[in-house]
Amino acid sequence: MGFFDKIKANLEEAKRRDQLHNQMMRDSREADSKRPGIRDLDFKVLDPAIGSDPRYTNSGYIKKIGVDDFLACIRSGKAEYAEVVVVTTHEIIVDSDYSVLREETDYIYRIYAKVADLNGVVHRETVITAKEKNIPEWPSNWWDEQYKNPDVVDPSGLAHAYILHYYIQNTEYFLLVEPDEFNDLSKVFLRLKNRPKAGCLEPDKSCRCWW
Repeated sequence: MGFFDKIKANLEEAKRRDQLHNQMMRDSREADSKRPGIRDLDFKVLDPAIGSDPRYTNSGYIKKIGVDDFLACIRSGKAEYAEVVVVTTHEIIVDSDYSVLREETDYIYRIYAKVADLNGVVHRETVITAKEKNIPEWPSNWWDEQYKNPDVVDPSGLAHAYILHYYIQNTEYFLLVEPDEFNDLSKVFLRLKNRPKAGCLEPDKSCRCWW
């Protein structure tokens, strides 16, 4: 095969993969539209007594980050949780900070996760987590032409996590946390209120999670 033949073959292969990639994205979005939403999970009420736990009420966190409102929400019985398994994750830019001194923009990331219920049924949206970067316990799948994204997965090999559902000053929030964060909520106090550009539940229109 000559030099120009190789270039032509490479271009044709790139075109083929691009077409397949776009088709798989369309198929993935269509599959997602038929899956249950995260709001359909079996949420349970957080024990209202947690809102009076001295570990939290004496934590010293300032009111403006929403801790007082979060604890009040728990005490009122409006805070809920659902146990899930983490199917895959992806980082998303949720905001940016510009430094005049360095004349640079710092991009702020959060990890979003695709989850399934404890029976392995995959849910539609991605949910924001308390993490700024991926952790080894949570898988991160990238597109490949052999990749499959079934509606039901085997939950036995996947890490468990919890989705918190709560309100801060009448604004609804969802947050995915690890078991150790769930058992010590002070570890996510700084994540209770999202960055301005971050959403709690995001449809994965760009197939960034490849599920």
